[in-house]
Amino acid sequence: MVLASVQLAEAAHMLSCLGLVTAYGHVSGRSGPSMLITPAADLATVTESNIVEVPLGTSTLPAGAPAEGWAHLALYRARPDAAAIARAQPSSAFARRPRPRPQTVAREPELRCP
Repeated sequence: MVLASVQLAEAAHMLSCLGLVTAYGHVSGRSGPSMLITPAADLATVTESNIVEVPLGTSTLPAGAPAEGWAHLALYRARPDAAAIARAQPSSAFARRPRPRPQTVAREPELRCP
């Protein structure tokens, strides 16, 4: 499976829209002998034109590629069957201090993504 820049930009927007990233995350996809990866930017603002292409055999990351690109490259090199990677960091994954009891459970409003 070969992913296009437009698909990565759409995936980045959905991670943001669904609240799965609080600041930055990254989405990448295998594209023949390269990977395409989102830049170090708010995923809601990623466009097809700022997706970065990185050769799988590179020894240096190109300008615009996030430092996490090395982790993505390592996974693609180790797993030829991997087609795409998404790194999210939802707020629910962060540790919080305990709340005093009793606690009221508030529901977050339903997200409506385009």
